Amino acid sequence: MKDTKSGKLTGRQPLANKRINLSKQAREQLLLEISTEILHAKLSKGAALKKLRLQLFSASQADYASMVGIGRKALSEIENDKGNYTEAFLQKVFAPLGLVVTVIPKNLEILRETLKTS
Repeated sequence: MKDTKSGKLTGRQPLANKRINLSKQAREQLLLEISTEILHAKLSKGAALKKLRLQLFSASQADYASMVGIGRKALSEIENDKGNYTEAFLQKVFAPLGLVVTVIPKNLEILRETLKTS
């Protein structure tokens, strides 16, 4: 939607307009590195969200929150591993980054076996 006076776009902007021009291989490598850090408990979901928000979109909290349709305060709480949000809410936040929120075995050996049978 355009503001009739300024001619600027207003409202939610598509995430594609904010995406940093990384190659598909570079994006996949970044997701692999961050996913590995999460699985090995070296990076929290909130820290992963912040890292991906900045490296994939270079978006401020306010911009990213607006783009995914949540409040900036909620995004800040998630990035700081605070708050108690539903799975559906978290899916909304993580989906544009190429991630899903799910339950996985804590034991990585069980996870490896599960992935082998998939």
